[in-house]
Amino acid sequence: MKREEYLIAKSSSQNDYSVTATIPDQSDIIIGQTSYITINISGLSTKIGDIKHVTIEPDHSIANLVTWKTESQWTHFGNEGNIVIRLTVDNNLDEQQHKQISYVVKLWADNTGNKPISNYTPENIQYNVKRVDHDSIIMLNTDNEYIQPPTDTNPVGTGKKSIIYSGSIVDSKGQALKNTQVIVSSALPDQIYSNNSNKVLVNIGNVPDTGNPTSITTTRDHGVDYFVINSDDSGNIKFSVYPKRNISARIDFKTGILGVTTLSYAASAYIFSDTNLSDDPLGPSSPNIYNAEQTGAVPKIPGSKGMKVGIERYAGYQSSDTLIFFMQGYEATDKPIQLKPIYRLDNVESLDANPFYFTYDQLLVNKPMKLYYLIAPASQDSLYSMASNFMYVGELSDDGDNNDDGFYTPVEVYSSYSPSPFDLKNTQDNDRMYDNRLVTLDTINQYIKGGATITNTDPVGLYVVIKIAKNFTEEMKGLPPLNSTCTVMVNIDSATRQENKSYSPIQLTDSTNYYQVVKIPYCDLTRARGWEDGIPAKLSFAYSITHEGATKNSKEWKATIGTANTGFDIGDDGCPCNDKSN
Repeated sequence: MKREEYLIAKSSSQNDYSVTATIPDQSDIIIGQTSYITINISGLSTKIGDIKHVTIEPDHSIANLVTWKTESQWTHFGNEGNIVIRLTVDNNLDEQQHKQISYVVKLWADNTGNKPISNYTPENIQYNVKRVDHDSIIMLNTDNEYIQPPTDTNPVGTGKKSIIYSGSIVDSKGQALKNTQVIVSSALPDQIYSNNSNKVLVNIGNVPDTGNPTSITTTRDHGVDYFVINSDDSGNIKFSVYPKRNISARIDFKTGILGVTTLSYAASAYIFSDTNLSDDPLGPSSPNIYNAEQTGAVPKIPGSKGMKVGIERYAGYQSSDTLIFFMQGYEATDKPIQLKPIYRLDNVESLDANPFYFTYDQLLVNKPMKLYYLIAPASQDSLYSMASNFMYVGELSDDGDNNDDGFYTPVEVYSSYSPSPFDLKNTQDNDRMYDNRLVTLDTINQYIKGGATITNTDPVGLYVVIKIAKNFTEEMKGLPPLNSTCTVMVNIDSATRQENKSYSPIQLTDSTNYYQVVKIPYCDLTRARGWEDGIPAKLSFAYSITHEGATKNSKEWKATIGTANTGFDIGDDGCPCNDKSN
């Protein structure tokens, strides 16, 4: 079967004839590798017909370590002709003893190889022998594996839609391999090759430094559809994929060095519409956007990787599925926007426990959007999920007015002057610490003045009160629902200690008073002091509510704090020594 490559390296002209090889002189060839080499011969049209037979004669010193087989006999048309040979380097070849292998291309004027062609000096081609680790994987990279199906004809070179893939190959010493042949196959048949060329899903092209790409021939052997390409002088490989018009497909590419490495997954091409073109609007359940309010507002969470999204396991899922996420606005001119990265699944059993992240810089601020995903199985039709509404609102405000985009109302905070046991009915207005007030050492240390024993958890420094909704109307106003789970969080940002911790979750079950209290230990609040340049230390409280499977955050309660003992050593607060790490 005839095999051709796009890279043709020319050798010097020898009188009436010129010989070229698709793996040119001084290329690198690998121990154990099988390569397919096309030998092209050109000459005057009146002379080319004189060639009746072509032979390859290897260097006698490596005759037992290199085998040759003619894959395609000599044929010619016009002023050109070629043969295809298969070269296999034995695994036992020692690259220290045989650093190079060579062969001579001989042309004959008879079919028996007894009469050399006149006016031709046999061409000598030499290869450098290299070794490659058998477990090497040649990965392919591209800016985006996703592309929309073209609606017009899309031929190689002049088509407007294509994906360019690149990779690199090195030997066992990490040195780049020059002009080394690499095989690229598709995981499934009838995608890059078909007996009927009109039925292939994509066409493959090269990526020249100048000029338009040209087609690379694909072929099939033993049920494997593939093509071959050569690395350049720096060990880099490139090829381009041109989808056919109105074709949807997922193509998984494998790469390898024939006879040396296995064919291993290297990259994919996802050729699908960015919108559901089916007349059936139903699909897998919509994605769950973490930290989204009931209104759909999604704030930027400090320290987060990006917008956090989860999905539920869907019918017919497979571990080889790939998910591609899109967002789209609601105006008539809004087009779907692909979110990156593309997620190739490995373990669907933990799908709902492993969220997906999309960096905030991809999101449009204050624009209502819908979010959905495309499921691209390896060998089945694609599916589009239902959509979730959201609006990215950017960073939380830090202006102290509690307009920080949390959903639930902020906590109320009471000082250690409050009577113990704590009861809202018995507190005075001056016991309450309002937003943006200064929390001092005096605010938190009232319970230690009677000589109380100080531990990591006692006595109380502040009381944090979470009000509970009595009815649905109060829920809509931002109070958390009864029987929900509440987790209170404290944050201290100061020159002398940093505190960022969550307290044990509590169940909001008080259906009599409709509030519950979290006691903040004195030792969690001491030793906080502002910076020498006058910037005050900051204290904040917030909480998260988990209810009916959804978790949402509250607005923050914010204040400044100065609880360092200025009259003595800052560590002389009575707290246990193991509490002094902050």
